[in-house]
Amino acid sequence: MDRVNYFSDLLESEAPLFKKYVSRRKKWKTDAVFVFEGDDEKYYSSVIGTIFSTEYHGFVSGSRGNSIALHKALASNDQLSDDATYFFIDRDFVLEDNLSDKVYVTSGHSIETYYCDELAVKRMIRSEAGLGKAKNEHADEDEVLADIMSLYGRFHAELMKSRELKKANILLFLFSATGSELKLNLNQNISLSSQFYAHAGFVRMTVSLTVGKHLSAILNQHVRGRGKELFSMRSHLKDFRENPICRGKQELEFLREFLVSCGGGVLHRYVKDKFGYSVSLRFNGGSSDLLSFGAQYAIKPQKLIDFINHANLRAELARKNRAAEASAGCQQQS
Repeated sequence: MDRVNYFSDLLESEAPLFKKYVSRRKKWKTDAVFVFEGDDEKYYSSVIGTIFSTEYHGFVSGSRGNSIALHKALASNDQLSDDATYFFIDRDFVLEDNLSDKVYVTSGHSIETYYCDELAVKRMIRSEAGLGKAKNEHADEDEVLADIMSLYGRFHAELMKSRELKKANILLFLFSATGSELKLNLNQNISLSSQFYAHAGFVRMTVSLTVGKHLSAILNQHVRGRGKELFSMRSHLKDFRENPICRGKQELEFLREFLVSCGGGVLHRYVKDKFGYSVSLRFNGGSSDLLSFGAQYAIKPQKLIDFINHANLRAELARKNRAAEASAGCQQQS
């Protein structure tokens, strides 16, 4: 059975995401397909474009779980296990077993950590605010940048130690402990926001937590009467409380609010008053926009570069093999 007919047969019986992938894959003539969870395509494409030497197609699965399920479905299929399909997933809070070398897993818990790394933020502010390009008569740009980055480091540390983040982690733990199969958008149901304000000549930050009504309803329904069971999990709960992890979208939202404040809020006025320097950073988009805006500055781990280089070598080899087979076929016909 040829490849196109095999793809067509698969469409009759497989799961929706797999059917969607197969339907598109049989139309694509590219040597490689890269599967992304969602908006993270904006980050990965900025890296792939500088390395990958041939055409490729991107496929958005919709979630980490969907990407893993699709990877395992392809790996277990005799006809598709060798397909040049590569996956990019967040490590998140769970370590996955049985993932092949066609899956890249972030070193941190998500790609957002690559944006929020202090080196990435420093690059972003230096470039977008014009710092270092021309000397200002009132202040040294390096001193201004150092002061801004000192504030960023301090506020980021405060976020990671905040009671609100600890509460958010406990809510995540309790939700996972309910065993609920409901699909919830956790970014909408557990929202952290940071606000910067001036007090006695200093800049300070408050962190607030908003819990969605759907999550509250699930917790009220499933947690009541399960005191003994949850008590048996107290060591895990303690770890969540004492070593909180900021979910990627929450951390990126903190960075977004910091940049907006630098461009025209409290942090902008603080720098103006202290140094006589007006930071010209202009970013007023949402977190999704920041994934595009900051992609060129985000950290690019060597592990990721090696993964894409490996995929590129495989694609080049596949192309050469096809060319050799076509050449051999022409010689036989002649």
